[in-house]
Amino acid sequence: SAPALEYVVDVLNEDPLIAVAHGFLTPMECELLQQKAVYKHGCTGCDCKSDLFLDGDEGSAALTRFASRQTAFVRSLTGYDVTALGAEPIRQSLYDNEGECSIHCDGECYGAPHPPECEGTRVATTVAYCEVAELGGQTSFPRGGVIVQPQVGDLVLFGYLRANRTMDSGYSEHSGCPVYKGRKSIATTWHREVR
Repeated sequence: SAPALEYVVDVLNEDPLIAVAHGFLTPMECELLQQKAVYKHGCTGCDCKSDLFLDGDEGSAALTRFASRQTAFVRSLTGYDVTALGAEPIRQSLYDNEGECSIHCDGECYGAPHPPECEGTRVATTVAYCEVAELGGQTSFPRGGVIVQPQVGDLVLFGYLRANRTMDSGYSEHSGCPVYKGRKSIATTWHREVR
């Protein structure tokens, strides 16, 4: 089997969790994610996306191995009961020419209790960075005062199910800042808790 990858994790916010795993992705994983993406001609910003589906065989194909690795990372940092095959497709997105993604929440962010009958609810997001802009392109969490300026190979994780089993009250709300020079290529996975 392949040797374990080493990476450094910075926790930027504890509850809800925002963390960066520096050097999480291998160059081969980034190349694979970018090769599998099929974009609409002339797309920009949030409209320039391609959904990548796993092969359904946990651990066999490179894309599924990457998804399994990032799911294990989410589980280890959050304690959420998530699985690679229970996640949504990986969304590969490309930003250039002032491309940006406006402020939004990926899951519930109104502070409501997370009832146990809500199996399959989004509880966390991971964003893998395969290209970073020369200028701009940060990921901003304005209510928490956190701005992430990732490097190639970084994985950002943010959760929206708090330790007290309530959903976040807006601190996971985020945006992709405009790209002013260069390109940004990211792969986003929305993780769902299965209990």
